[in-house]
Amino acid sequence: MSFIADTIGIWQKLNPESDHNVLDDIHQQSMVGEAYPTDEHAQHLEALRLGYLHLRESSAELKALFNLIIHTIFLRKSRKIDQNISFGGSSSSGIGLIWISGHGELDQTDIAELPLHELTPPPTIY
Repeated sequence: MSFIADTIGIWQKLNPESDHNVLDDIHQQSMVGEAYPTDEHAQHLEALRLGYLHLRESSAELKALFNLIIHTIFLRKSRKIDQNISFGGSSSSGIGLIWISGHGELDQTDIAELPLHELTPPPTIY
């Protein structure tokens, strides 16, 4: 697992903006915003690290599954689009990569849930 400090261009390289990515159904590519200032980025990165440790310590099986699927987490601000702001996300073009925005008043459990949420599939609609 790695937490990328220098995120300039990583999302764009893995997820070039185009209409061809039909699996980007909630437009995660357009939600990823600018980088945090260095001091603020360090604070968010430490909170994310502690949330990840909390997730890891909660279950050995969950830790193994998470580490098998997710290899990289990066932090960027979220853009506000149509009054919506995102806590983070993932894309089919960047398998194993998670974006976390770090905004809001979140506790350690909330922060642990953000990457865990990316492991859960959408509901099946019959």
